[in-house]
Amino acid sequence: MLGALWAQLTTPVSKALLIKRLETEEAVLPTPDLVLLIQRDGVDFAMTPEIEDDLLIAAGRGGRSETAILELMSVVRGACRSCSAPGPLDPEEALRLLASRGGPAEVARQFRTRGAGDGFEDPAFARKLQDAGAPVELLRVLFPKPPALLSEGMERLPLRQSEDYDEDRPSGYADIKLDIDAAVDIRVVYDTLSYILLRGAPAANAGSQYSQPVPRAPLDHWTYRWKKVGGRSDVRRVTPLAANEFGCPGFQIVIDDTAAGSGRYHVRIEWDWKPFTLVQIKEILRQRDLLGDAAVARMIRSRRVGFRVDAQVDGELRAAGADNKLIGEIAAAFSAGRT
Repeated sequence: MLGALWAQLTTPVSKALLIKRLETEEAVLPTPDLVLLIQRDGVDFAMTPEIEDDLLIAAGRGGRSETAILELMSVVRGACRSCSAPGPLDPEEALRLLASRGGPAEVARQFRTRGAGDGFEDPAFARKLQDAGAPVELLRVLFPKPPALLSEGMERLPLRQSEDYDEDRPSGYADIKLDIDAAVDIRVVYDTLSYILLRGAPAANAGSQYSQPVPRAPLDHWTYRWKKVGGRSDVRRVTPLAANEFGCPGFQIVIDDTAAGSGRYHVRIEWDWKPFTLVQIKEILRQRDLLGDAAVARMIRSRRVGFRVDAQVDGELRAAGADNKLIGEIAAAFSAGRT
């Protein structure tokens, strides 16, 4: 009751007043006091990239530290009690946020809070993000299930999840089973199977399946191997493909069936994630605000780590921003990889 009455008596902080307070020197008006003021009274405006820039400039004039400024911005973003909840994040706003001081981490935070608006599935938007300097990690956050990209002339075929499907295992496979008459160029990208007919009759699916999507990471983060399980002619090649607009590499399989009529082919591709190195874990910790705590913990559990957490490593992880819970996850991921 008293809390509700107090809320009625307080006046939300205006943008003009907040700028004036931020321009006051840190020694005179410490940032923690401003944080408490905003938490108590709220603000009467919704944060936009333009307003954020104005506040950051004012904070710089007041000689405030970057850490203090980022904490204050985080509080201000959720402090407008009279503002209606923002709608889903649209592509244009995402691009503006990317260019703001908050950068990729703020785009990811808004996406996790508000969800995706219309236009996120458009490959042109992914290209605009890349042109604006978005890291591939942000693309993985914004497009957790990337859309299929089919080149002209490509036909999509069914690719079902196997009975042992598990995205969190450190290894996976794709069984490509097709009835082929003549020559085809097959592509397996993330969870999509497609092909281009080079010669002969169209190919037909014969039970293709996968245990997890093709790894969505640079090729030096995982290893692969393949074998022809069945088929009357040679498989000409199985080669990795460079990542597409959504950060998804894949495989190209070329089969040239020289016998008459249709023949059944079965090609299995298997992959293993490489355990994280300490250097890679530190880089992930630096991107924790972008990736989100849940995603970081899941990555560590699924891929394992290749080092033991001793006293020295513990200190290095804490210096990189890891807390007790995350260090426990890392230690458990090493133990799991040893069993």
